[in-house]
Amino acid sequence: MLFAIGNRYKIQIQVQNSVDVTLSDIMAQAEALFIKCFGQVTLDQLAPEQE
Repeated sequence: MLFAIGNRYKIQIQVQNSVDVTLSDIMAQAEALFIKCFGQVTLDQLAPEQE
């Protein structure tokens, strides 16, 4: 919680829970995208070329 004004504890908990769910969903989507993208990358593509 960044700050609180007045006695809105119950509302703040509901908002915090909503934010937590939203962030969890976004992080799961980001993780899936990383796995998808990096799952297609091979070590050959990452290693510097040897001359």
